Amino acid sequence: MLVVNGQHTSRSGCPVRMLLLALLMFVPTRLSKNITAEENLYLKEHCGDRFLNHTEPLRLKRSLGGILAKQNEFPWIAAFYLRDKATLKILWGCSGVQISPQHVLTAAHCVVKNNEVLYRRVCIRQEIVPHTTLQDLYIIQNPALFTLFIGSGCTNPKHCMNNRTNYSIVNIIVYEDYNHCLRLNDLAILEITPNISSKDGSPVCMPEQSDELMYNLTAVGFGIDPSSTPKPYSLLNLSDLRYVELYKASFKFNNTIAAVHPNRSVCEGDSGGPLVQPRNEDANYTVEGLAVRAFPECEDPPMSEERVSLFVDLRKFLDWICLHTGVCPLPHTDVASAITQMTTLSTTTINTTTTHLTTEGEVIIGIAQELNTSTSNTTTTERRTQHDGRYLFTNNRSSHW
Repeated sequence: MLVVNGQHTSRSGCPVRMLLLALLMFVPTRLSKNITAEENLYLKEHCGDRFLNHTEPLRLKRSLGGILAKQNEFPWIAAFYLRDKATLKILWGCSGVQISPQHVLTAAHCVVKNNEVLYRRVCIRQEIVPHTTLQDLYIIQNPALFTLFIGSGCTNPKHCMNNRTNYSIVNIIVYEDYNHCLRLNDLAILEITPNISSKDGSPVCMPEQSDELMYNLTAVGFGIDPSSTPKPYSLLNLSDLRYVELYKASFKFNNTIAAVHPNRSVCEGDSGGPLVQPRNEDANYTVEGLAVRAFPECEDPPMSEERVSLFVDLRKFLDWICLHTGVCPLPHTDVASAITQMTTLSTTTINTTTTHLTTEGEVIIGIAQELNTSTSNTTTTERRTQHDGRYLFTNNRSSHW
């Protein structure tokens, strides 16, 4: 007999069984949506194609922001609209990237809504609200309210409403330490049903933690081009699939990739879209980041010599993605080795601060995590609330892109 919390129990409550039960606490409840180790290995050899089935149609030019994509170019791209439950009116659209036949990555801010009372108090008024966690600031949207498009067989979703591929979002997983005030750790996973057909789209290659960023990077998305003629009738809607060539910025901060260009940036509708670079000479592409925001906003005139686009750095989230999708870095090809990493993460105190960095006088938000100190040129107002070792930092310059 064993004694647990002062109570006698049978040998069936042995430490091994208890350990297994504890381990299951860290396994996703929807484990059936994870791809298998064999499927993960297959993805490593069949990912990141520039064109679906190696087709290559004619290209069309695009003004500020980039170039129109060809049909079936970037077949790992995804797009989705959110509709109002009562009126079915389109509220906004975002981009995403396919990483397996069952999973799309996107920005967390695309799939959540404000918890209005707490958001106003913490993020806007910068009040100190006791016992408030990061997850309290937002509510995950109902997956059934999204209209999903997979691949680039149609390069403008608003023209494809009646011909869209029949895929649905069945579950949304938001990164646990997503900061809705500042859009830090801005990452979410969309679980898709049925499995995405290779006739509609194909997965992008995932990065390795050791990946080095090239100087030339490519951002892909369905964002609005405000300089186009005629003017887009709504910045809430998605536009033609396009890509922009950007340059890796010289400044760095944790969990975020910054890319710059004198007159190009990501724009509304590009949120959640991939930042990619060639993986090899065959032009297979690896996704390194997901679009989060731009400074200044793309419809505003530049305030410095460079426009800055910010992307969540996927190299920092590989274990979390592995745990929830089965899309894992090698050599660990299933969730088992990711569980240890995520168990450590779930008990780690996260200190997230906002830092005021400048490049040619332009204000950029900086990120510091895990004891990273803020820089000396901080000029934004910072406040924080504490609960269970987690901190919420707010910044009175945060915008809603």
